[in-house]
Amino acid sequence: MLLACSCGLGQSTPGPQYSVVASLLAVRSKPTFACQFILTSLPPAGCAGVEVRNAQVASVPGTTVYRNGTMQTHVVRLVGSWDGRALTLSQSAQVTTEAETTALPVAQSPPAELRRGSTSEVDQRVAHDAAVLQDLGIHLLEVGTGADGVDVVLAVADARSVHTMYDRYGAVHISGWLQPA
Repeated sequence: MLLACSCGLGQSTPGPQYSVVASLLAVRSKPTFACQFILTSLPPAGCAGVEVRNAQVASVPGTTVYRNGTMQTHVVRLVGSWDGRALTLSQSAQVTTEAETTALPVAQSPPAELRRGSTSEVDQRVAHDAAVLQDLGIHLLEVGTGADGVDVVLAVADARSVHTMYDRYGAVHISGWLQPA
């Protein structure tokens, strides 16, 4: 079931379109975020996810408004363009009963070459390089060690981002949260 809100977007957004199903969180005087994980405080103090532009959170049916002005939606479907820093909506947020988006592994195979350091070293390098990656337009959501190497979740795992990650870190396991629309 989808319920659309009239958000008056008006402007089209250039570039490839991506979608995600998540809650929106608007904490007073901070950007609005599509949340992969929400802090469990009440009201929520923030979340891990991606910044969302053109979101009219107050217009989404069922939005909770806390006493401090923080607003949180139920799960919504978001569609827009990604510029390496934020998802700019091209469509109104739609309340949905769909399951929240989980990051999906990329189809592009990692390089055949060996890892560039131990699992622990690569994990630490990726985490340390988060700001550098952001400057390259690669938004790192998660990094950690898995059973057979380093796992990373990117906001968008497009071909350029995946190639850059493989180039810098070797055979890491990459997943993307925002999906091509």
